[in-house]
Amino acid sequence: MKNKKMRKMKRRARMLAAAVVTSLLFCSACGETKGDVKGDIKTDVSQNTEEVPEADSKSEITKAALKTKDYPVTGEITGDLAAGINRLGLNIFAGLEAKENQFFSPYSISGALSILDIGAGGTTKEEMEEVLGIDDLSSWNMQMEAFLSKEWSEDTYLLTANSLWANPGSEWAENVETDFFAPALFYYNCEVFEADFKNNLDTVSKQITAWVNKNTDGMIPDYKTASDKNTAMSIINAVFFEGKWEYPFKGKDTQADGSFRNAKGDWERDVPMMKQWNITLGYFENDSFQGVELPYKDSTLVMDILLPKTDNIMDYHNLSLEEQEALWGQFDTVQPKKLDTLMMPAFTMDLSIQGLPEILKDLGMEKAFEPDADLDKIGPERYVTDIAHRAKIEVCEEGTRAAAITEIVTNDACALKPIEVLEFIANSPFVYVIRDTKTGIILFLGQVTTLK
Repeated sequence: MKNKKMRKMKRRARMLAAAVVTSLLFCSACGETKGDVKGDIKTDVSQNTEEVPEADSKSEITKAALKTKDYPVTGEITGDLAAGINRLGLNIFAGLEAKENQFFSPYSISGALSILDIGAGGTTKEEMEEVLGIDDLSSWNMQMEAFLSKEWSEDTYLLTANSLWANPGSEWAENVETDFFAPALFYYNCEVFEADFKNNLDTVSKQITAWVNKNTDGMIPDYKTASDKNTAMSIINAVFFEGKWEYPFKGKDTQADGSFRNAKGDWERDVPMMKQWNITLGYFENDSFQGVELPYKDSTLVMDILLPKTDNIMDYHNLSLEEQEALWGQFDTVQPKKLDTLMMPAFTMDLSIQGLPEILKDLGMEKAFEPDADLDKIGPERYVTDIAHRAKIEVCEEGTRAAAITEIVTNDACALKPIEVLEFIANSPFVYVIRDTKTGIILFLGQVTTLK
């Protein structure tokens, strides 16, 4: 019975080749899968080394997955979604170097982890949802879908792309189409790509780089995948934001001779500082901080800035999580105030989060990284091996451009099991016997200590 089920799972692994649309990573270190291929593979991205082809909308498996169930939808987004994403962001921020430049997307990280959560169960799921702030995954997914469907203006917009990269040679859960692919495609608009990491890692890596470049509008053109030859699944979330200021700065007012006092207390000279005068913006202050809100044109999006009055960034990092949340919460009721002078630097940052898996483990998401993780809705013995995140921002007189990429790489636990190599080399002293196996009697006993 067990062998029959295993053969069925292996056939499904080959069937997934037809589900490739954009970017799923599944690899197996347990050898290639054998079985009959069902359905034609119309798009094999592993054969194209120059560009990633468009998603195959004719994929029969993809169509079947979308038709497997009528999922509930809602156009409403409650405060639960924001609370979960924001707290995750603050928690991750607290785990980064306090006096170094930092920039990342809590939304992107949360989005990628939410897709992974669809395939999780048991303690793995409980820990993940605790870290993400999810009380009800169905409600959470509906809110994510509503946000992904949000319409934006021409001046200010956020584009989100999700992709799954899959190795068709890996073993998949018996009901992976209905339990994982269907909700991932429906709620997160995931694209799915066949990716032969084991035999064509270089090609697939180039395809991922091209996909990221395309879906970040060229802001991250050189992303290097965190996957390797043993990769079983990779979930990739890409986000691109562009917003024009409601009240743009004037280029002629930007001077390159500004000064900026860094976290070490040293003054940095020749910094381009953007300036405005007599401008009305959302503003608040308390004993320790000033807060200003810069709106983007034709949207509900803004940039909120907190400025410690002591010039010491540790005034923020020394706050508890609850105090940080309360501080950012003051922007919810910020009042317009007329500012005589507004001055801030024009800047560009391109940063990666180092040690994101360790940060998430410290937050309580441990089981997902262990070989016995419960991701059985995706495949047997599946676990997370790495989570990578990179983000870039450009702030200038006209507005802001930003992009982020989050990649979750999973392997099969069998990839951890070493191939057993047995050797017996009798090139040193040894003891030996001659015995009767029927009775167990040792007939002769000896040892060899020299052959001279």
